[in-house]
Amino acid sequence: MQAGDLQRARSLLDAFFVHAQRYHAPGPQGKAEARSQAMCRALFAAGQLVSQLSSSFKGQALVDGVLEALRYILQGAELAAANPRQAAVALVAAAAATAASYHGFLYTYLIYNGSVHYWHASRPLQCDQLRSHLLPSAERLNQLLDKVEGQQAWRVRHLMALAMCQAEGPRPEEAPKTLTKAMDVALSAGLTALKHDVAALQTHVQSLQASRLAAGKAGAVAGAAGKAGAAAGGGKAAGAAAGPPPGMAAAARRRTGELAAVAADKLDESGALSILQWVLSSRPEPAAAEQQLRAAWKMIDPRPEGPTRGALMRVVGSIAWAAALSGASQLAEQCARRAAASPDLGPRVWSDLTRLLLALQSAPPAVPSPGSSWGGGVACYPEGLQARLAVLEGVEEAAAAFVKLQDVDGVHYCAKLAWNAGLPLLQPQHRGLLRRCFAGVAKALESMASPLARLRACLHLELARAEAGADSFAKAAKEASLALALNYPPSAEAAALWGYERPLDRFLQPLARAARLRGAGLGGSSSDEVAGPQEGSLAGPDDDAAVLLERAKESKMEAVRKDYLQK
Repeated sequence: MQAGDLQRARSLLDAFFVHAQRYHAPGPQGKAEARSQAMCRALFAAGQLVSQLSSSFKGQALVDGVLEALRYILQGAELAAANPRQAAVALVAAAAATAASYHGFLYTYLIYNGSVHYWHASRPLQCDQLRSHLLPSAERLNQLLDKVEGQQAWRVRHLMALAMCQAEGPRPEEAPKTLTKAMDVALSAGLTALKHDVAALQTHVQSLQASRLAAGKAGAVAGAAGKAGAAAGGGKAAGAAAGPPPGMAAAARRRTGELAAVAADKLDESGALSILQWVLSSRPEPAAAEQQLRAAWKMIDPRPEGPTRGALMRVVGSIAWAAALSGASQLAEQCARRAAASPDLGPRVWSDLTRLLLALQSAPPAVPSPGSSWGGGVACYPEGLQARLAVLEGVEEAAAAFVKLQDVDGVHYCAKLAWNAGLPLLQPQHRGLLRRCFAGVAKALESMASPLARLRACLHLELARAEAGADSFAKAAKEASLALALNYPPSAEAAALWGYERPLDRFLQPLARAARLRGAGLGGSSSDEVAGPQEGSLAGPDDDAAVLLERAKESKMEAVRKDYLQK
């Protein structure tokens, strides 16, 4: 498998499992041999093999392939967890204790190995709308990890992943309990960074539950009292979003062992991060968001006019970004100015990204135009065009810096900002201006194995269109193939309307075929000279006719277009 010869790996695994059957003879020795560490590793290898073989699948086929791979991996982990007892039966009483203790250590290590294989194999489903498929296997894996001594940080990561699966599954009320367990493990091990991550995820889950509850109450009131009741329900929901749930910051301090009152010179990072996450998850009104973010700023930077030493400038940069997203532009500029004075790269990059968002928000608005390929069509005035190009240039630099910092959130926000800034420029006359920035953020997302597959596919689609417009058909075909290889949740509405479960495929498949035909069928020629199908063209008359049709579409000379169509 490491060498890429998957068929050879499959034949070797088949041979192993066939020969392993002979050790299932009656008696304790046969059972002990069949439950050796070689069997555990073979099951892990089978899971990895299925994962690699299904990596090119999409939709339900990918879900089925990932779940089949996880079934093999969990089977190996189960065998590793049960093996010490099986081995002890096969040995004499005098040596049983020694053998059981040895195998217990060895096979516990194999449980950890299985959790690593599980983590990698489950990655295709670790995204929105797909995590719920992992719930049964994630629950069982965390039960097995409880038997592994040490590795607390790894256990916390798996508990956080389980909580996210539970939040999207049929039992969302289990997610807070799982996160409480994760916080206890992090506290007992002194994992400061993970404590803050768990606290932020707790706040996010609580905000989601509060939003669902408010939406449910509003819907019930609307159904009972009509439009007046709906208005009342909406007002109630808006009032509920005026601030975090009572005691959220204090609860975060208690969870992280910071119950003492925050003095003027004592920082409360957990409380600030909890409020910050609440603002990002709940999206309250600008006034409420600004009030909460100012309170969070005081918790980690009690002297904002003084020197930056001792203040948590990384959190200040994040507060600046959250303020810009919430519409609190004045607070965003103040925090961005403060973060820009930090000696560290991270806060400065967040400051730059915040100012780019503020510049985009203040740019001249786009006007309706029929030439765009997204959102009904918009265009820019010349001054608006220059402002957006400046934002795109800055986003490209920020994305490269976030990749260097290994900041996944920063890369994701850069990609979203690049898409929003470039949306009015997705027209034939402007699309080429986006190639460098879109290529940079797409590469950054790929380097992080980002789960934002739909956004990545959109970026590759526009890059393919830009390359095709520049007659770079080989590059266009490559970008289209990258977009087609990405998996994102299907859409029943798109399937009913366009005949494609993946909405972007109705653009990508014709584009990929046209780029392949024009790049290979006519040798990549870009002139308007009349040319017929060459010897050794792609497939046959159908493809040759498609090549000529694509040439006719692009030709600017009426006589040449007529000749192409006649041929």
